[in-house]
Amino acid sequence: MNADRIRAVIEEALLASVKNIQLPGIDGAEIENVALSSKQVQRVAAQLHQHGHGQMKLSAGVRLFLRISNTDVLSSIEHTVFRVQVSVDENDLRAVASSKKDWARAWERGLEPIKQTSLQGMRRDVWNMYGTFAENSYKCQAAMVLLASELVGPYVDRIATLLEYPLDLVRVIGARLHEAKIWENDEVHYESWSDPQKGGVAFLLDLMVAEGELIRKWSEEKK
Repeated sequence: MNADRIRAVIEEALLASVKNIQLPGIDGAEIENVALSSKQVQRVAAQLHQHGHGQMKLSAGVRLFLRISNTDVLSSIEHTVFRVQVSVDENDLRAVASSKKDWARAWERGLEPIKQTSLQGMRRDVWNMYGTFAENSYKCQAAMVLLASELVGPYVDRIATLLEYPLDLVRVIGARLHEAKIWENDEVHYESWSDPQKGGVAFLLDLMVAEGELIRKWSEEKK
């Protein structure tokens, strides 16, 4: 069994495995720093020759691209161990790679370097709007959910984790934002918040929707 072919099939399996990392907040992943030695390849070749199948474990780095806005991502490296199963049927060589890595937890670790700074900035923005900030105020919580969604996207579980808010609280606020299409699919429509003249009013109107004080019905005709 050709060693180069075995190596190529294993690397293809690793690539396919990381492409299947599809979680809210993770915009993509790439494999790098694969620790695949010649001895490991030779061992798999011997297993294939004897049994028609083989398996191995190898470590690799996975570069995650974590969403931090509608258009920007943060790069983070996670090291993990992959279990690779290789089989041969006549001349058809196949490999499947899998990992038990908790990628949701990896998202949390990747965001950790900017978490506290981001939260402080959000609280400061709320303070500037209201002259006060109370973590148990529903208005402040709704404002924080809106601002957090600008950072990590319209993902209820991600926002709840970032803010350390009850999931049910964020879910109720998120339902209103989805209904008004402030949150739509994987995007948050926050562009109007940065308008130098009307941005403050635009944010307050969206906040009223988040709080449930304003119902905004969507019109397909008027968009």
